[in-house]
Amino acid sequence: MVKFKSADQKYQCYLDNGQNIIVDTKGSGIRPYELLEAALASCMNISLRKQAEKEGIELEKVETAVSLNRDIEGKTVFEYECTILDKLDKQTTEKIKSILQNCLVRNILSSQIEFKETSLNS
Repeated sequence: MVKFKSADQKYQCYLDNGQNIIVDTKGSGIRPYELLEAALASCMNISLRKQAEKEGIELEKVETAVSLNRDIEGKTVFEYECTILDKLDKQTTEKIKSILQNCLVRNILSSQIEFKETSLNS
């Protein structure tokens, strides 16, 4: 479970795990929707490097970027790109696309989502 606590500044909170991550809506920290983008981009990056290592594919540097497109009413679109500095053949490129499409966070975001309140303390 991830826990955030209110900070002293209005509309700002911080991650309560000993790290210095500030979240707010004014731009002095990471915005809440950027956390979603970060979760997906980091999962894709780690999954790709981990699976490539298992399959003996050497990757020097991998960059993943995700943006959340909310321009279409009633729909959320995660747009992503992956940059690999290594030269890859077509078969390896297809394998990499498959890995990106099957990372855990993407699978979670693609499934039916429900919200369940476990407690509201005051």
